[in-house]
Amino acid sequence: MSGTRRRRHDIVADPLAQSEFDLIHARLVLGWLPTRDAVVSRLVAALKPGGWLVVEDFDSVLHHCLDPLNDDNRVFDKVTDAFIQALQRRGADTTWPRTLPHRLASAGLHDVGAAGHLTIYTGGSPASEVWFSNIDQVGDVLIQAGLITTGERDTFLRLAQNPSFVGNYPLLITAWGKKPNPPD
Repeated sequence: MSGTRRRRHDIVADPLAQSEFDLIHARLVLGWLPTRDAVVSRLVAALKPGGWLVVEDFDSVLHHCLDPLNDDNRVFDKVTDAFIQALQRRGADTTWPRTLPHRLASAGLHDVGAAGHLTIYTGGSPASEVWFSNIDQVGDVLIQAGLITTGERDTFLRLAQNPSFVGNYPLLITAWGKKPNPPD
C-alpha cells in the first residue's frame, strides 16, 4: 500500500496539522477522554475538505445477556453492569456513542450517518475470552467496591467458559461524517 501513512498521536496533547487528512478513524478511544467533544472538533479541523471522520465506540444501551433465561444469566448481566459502572467511575462515558451523529453534525460534518453492530457469542469462544479476562482481572476490585459478590464473579466466570451460554458484546456504534468542501 504505497502512499499510506500511519501515525501515533496523543490527540489531547500533541499538535495536530490542519486540513491534512483524507480519513481519520478513531476506534474505542474517544469515550475514554474527558475532552471528547473538543477532540472531535480538533479531528474535524485536521480533515482535508472532502475528508471523512469515522468514530467507533461501545455503547452500554443493551444488556450483555439479551435473553436472560435464568438467575445465572441475570447474574451475568449484573456483573457486566458493575464493570460498566467501574469504567464510568474512571471517566469513561458508555452512553456517548449513541450521540455521535448529532455531535458530528454539530461539529460541521455533512453526510453524517451511523450504524450499530452487535456481536453475539457462546461461552468458551474466543469472543467470550475478552469478558472472561476483564472480569478475571478486575473482579476483586468490583467485589471490594460492593458492586458484586464473590459468588456472582464466580458465576460469571463459569458462564463465560460454558459453551451453552449465549452472551453479547456491547453495541458497537460506528458514526461517520464528511468535511464539506469550501464554497467556490
